[in-house]
Amino acid sequence: MKLRCKLYGQPLPQVTWYFNEQQLKPGDDDRNTIISDFHEFIVVMSRPSLDMSGTYTAVASNEYGTVRMSTTLTVQGRSRAARRICECNVI
Repeated sequence: MKLRCKLYGQPLPQVTWYFNEQQLKPGDDDRNTIISDFHEFIVVMSRPSLDMSGTYTAVASNEYGTVRMSTTLTVQGRSRAARRICECNVI
């Protein structure tokens, strides 16, 4: 799962991601990867789980100001049928 934030600004803003008001830092959680690719800033969640539900905020700042963009993510558990399908091996 990916959360994307596309930004344009001169100079290019620095972006900091937050989860429920706590800063997400690279390496804090091996399930999250933070990627900065010029105008696109991404949080990649490799194994989403129920505890990852909450508010994600990207804060972009440069010498001209600061902008905050937030979204709420709800991770829902999989049904038993979905778990069985995911645990099957394909030959």
